[in-house]
Amino acid sequence: MKNLVLALVVLLLLALGAFLFLKPNTALSPNPKNDGFHIHAAFKLFINGQEVNFSKEEFMQNSSALRKKVHFHELNGKIIHVHAPKVTLGMFFESIGLKLDSKCITLSNGVSFCSKEGKSLKLFVNGSPNTEFNNYEIKDLDRILISYGAETDEEIQTQMSIVSSNACIYSETCPEKGSPPEEASCVGSKCFI
Repeated sequence: MKNLVLALVVLLLLALGAFLFLKPNTALSPNPKNDGFHIHAAFKLFINGQEVNFSKEEFMQNSSALRKKVHFHELNGKIIHVHAPKVTLGMFFESIGLKLDSKCITLSNGVSFCSKEGKSLKLFVNGSPNTEFNNYEIKDLDRILISYGAETDEEIQTQMSIVSSNACIYSETCPEKGSPPEEASCVGSKCFI
């Protein structure tokens, strides 16, 4: 009788293990529609040498379909959270109420800054110039700088140095840099959106 009970317990444990192993992992993907896709990129925008502050409520996530794919969290306007493949900078800007193309950036108040008269719109990804602008597909751990103005190479380098390399903290790929803030609801492969 002892052997029968033991055999039943082992069978139940194996069945439970198989169920948990084969079942979609909703604990790791609280938003099943994003299939667990979750990457992070560091981001800064400078206009005429002044950093634009995105750490405001108006730029945080809401319930729109696009913002479910790409957004900011917890009043941190420095880290972009992406929840779907093939998300572009253009989609990101649209999700926060701005517009971007290869010549202009339009802010949420409708004011546009376009390349002309010695001032230009520039995109840098991971320290290198990039001409894709709104078509650039955001990748994990990218360091993205958009700058509008008449900056010197030295000023661009200073701006680039301000773009954080801390997206890896939210992706949980650099434990040596520390852990994400306790209030962070979107880290690693876990995200509650």
